[in-house]
Amino acid sequence: MIKRLSIALATLAVAASAQAADQFIFGFSGPNAGNYITLNGGTNLAFVDEGWYFEDGHHDTSNTNYIVGNCSSCSYKGEYRNWFAVDLTGFSGPVTSASIRLYSYSVTLTSGNYYLNDYTGSVSSLIAGTGGLSAFADLGSGVSYGYQFYQSATDSYQFFTIALNSGAVDSLNAAIANHESQWALGGSFAAGDVPVPPPVPEPATYAFMLLGLGVVGAIARRRG
Repeated sequence: MIKRLSIALATLAVAASAQAADQFIFGFSGPNAGNYITLNGGTNLAFVDEGWYFEDGHHDTSNTNYIVGNCSSCSYKGEYRNWFAVDLTGFSGPVTSASIRLYSYSVTLTSGNYYLNDYTGSVSSLIAGTGGLSAFADLGSGVSYGYQFYQSATDSYQFFTIALNSGAVDSLNAAIANHESQWALGGSFAAGDVPVPPPVPEPATYAFMLLGLGVVGAIARRRG
């Protein structure tokens, strides 16, 4: 009897642990007319597509849910990263400021930081679902564009506007200058109790770092 009770308790503990692994935002999401990227404070660009890539590189092109984070109760159990793409053909630039507005839908079980960053791969492949593992990796790494802290107790089912930094502005201007028709950005989620700014330096920071290294090298050569 005691042995059976122990097994039952262990089973419940495992189930509770699996449920606790649900740590995501934008759960049960889909196309929303209030979602868009705003350029220069007044031009709103609606998304031409949106979605998620699973940790194994899978993307369902018919599913416009943009869940991000870890989900143990989903059909695919594991980490999701999301993305959004806009059409640039009607905008000539230059871009001086940018932000993204997203409806939060379900923020589940925990607080954490939603990080936005560059996407360097093919946007058409991203949309077509052929990006694979490289797309999943790309969506959660690279140049930081901004972030937003979410809390499950207060932040479900409402709009948030996330300011995009100079890294995003530079990328948009480069895409416009190169006559690219579409531009995309990626997102990842890290659970945590406090807002944590992205650790990845912005392009301007990289430039200063390289300049500093150049100065140090020049001084070293003179001393040598």
